[in-house]
Amino acid sequence: MDEDECRFGLGHQFLLLIRNVPAHTLPRLPGEGSGWRRKIMVTGEVVAVPLADMSTAAINDVRKFDYFCDAICDVYAGVQPVEPDDRVFDAEFKAVALSQGVLASIASPGHMADRGALQLRRRPEESLFLNLSEFSAYGASHVGEDWRVAAGRPFLLDNARPFHLDFERERRMRLYSLRLDRQCLGLSIDQSVIAKINHAIATTELGRSLELQMRLMCRSMGAGEIMLAGTMSRPVTALLARIAENVAAGPSENSCLDLATIKAVARQHLSVADFRLEDLARLLRCSARTVQSRFAAEGTTFGRWQLEARLDLVRDRLEHSTFSGRTIEAIALSAGFRDASHFHRAFKKRFGISPRQARH
Repeated sequence: MDEDECRFGLGHQFLLLIRNVPAHTLPRLPGEGSGWRRKIMVTGEVVAVPLADMSTAAINDVRKFDYFCDAICDVYAGVQPVEPDDRVFDAEFKAVALSQGVLASIASPGHMADRGALQLRRRPEESLFLNLSEFSAYGASHVGEDWRVAAGRPFLLDNARPFHLDFERERRMRLYSLRLDRQCLGLSIDQSVIAKINHAIATTELGRSLELQMRLMCRSMGAGEIMLAGTMSRPVTALLARIAENVAAGPSENSCLDLATIKAVARQHLSVADFRLEDLARLLRCSARTVQSRFAAEGTTFGRWQLEARLDLVRDRLEHSTFSGRTIEAIALSAGFRDASHFHRAFKKRFGISPRQARH
C-alpha cells in the first residue's frame, strides 16, 4: 500500500481512503506547522478526509471571533465574516474533504459575511460554494441580484465574484458549504450563468432533487457519518452539473407552466410576509398572468392558495414537538402572518378550531 504524508495541525493522525490525490492539494489547515503530520493511505476510491473540528468553547470570549475567522479562512478563502456587536461568539466549525470537494459546516450566532473588492484583490480564488442554511433564511447579494434564500435551499456562490451574505442576528445559524472546483460544471461560468443556476435550483424539479440530496448529505455530516456524506457528494455534484447544462441549453418552452413547480417555489417563501404574485412570477421568469392562470385552472387564486398553505404550515408546527417551546404568535409570524387577529380568524375558519386547541 502506497503512503503519502503531509502535515496536520489538529494533533491527530487519520487513516484515509483516497486515490490519486497528492497531499499538497488538500486544504492547508489553521495552525499547521512542522510538528504535526497527517497520514494518507492510498487505496480504493475517495471516501472522506477529516480536515477540521473546531469549537470556540474553551477560548477566551474576547478572542473567540478571531479564532473562528482563523479556523475557517483556508476553506472559505478570502471570505470575511463580520462580528456581531451584541453577543459572545460561540461557534463550531467542521470540514471534510470528500470525493467531490470539501464539505464544511458552521454553527454560530447569525452574522454577515463579505467577499468584496479588497478580498478579491488580496486573495484571488475561483472555487464555487454550494451553500445550504439548515434552519434559517438569509439575504444574499451576488452576481448583480439581491436574493432571499429560503432555509434548506441550496444556493451557488462564485468565489471569483463579490458577494454579501446576511444571516438573522436573532438566532443561531448552521451553514453547510460544499466547496467545488469550477471545472466540475463542465462549462464556462459567467455572472449570468450563476444567476440562472440559482433560479433553476429554486424553480425546477432538478433543483428540488438537488435540495433533497444535499439535505441528506448535510444531515449525514451533522450526524458524524462522513463516509456516507462522501458518497452523497457525487449525486449532489452530478445534479448541479445537470442543472448547469440545462441552463446553458436555454429555457424549455413550458419551463414555468407546471403548477407543482410553481407551488414548490411559493412554499419556499411562505415565511416572507410581503411575498406577492409578482415576486413569484419574477422568480419563475414568466408573467404574473401566467402564474395566476395555472391556479385558476385548479379553481383557486394564488392569494387563496398562499393563505391556506400558510395556515397548513402553522398547524403542522403547532402539532410538532420541535416547536413546543415557541408561542403561537411566533409560529404564525414565522409562516408569514403579520396580523395576529387576522391569523386567528383565518385559522378558525379553515380548521373549525382555535390555534390553541390545535396545539393540544
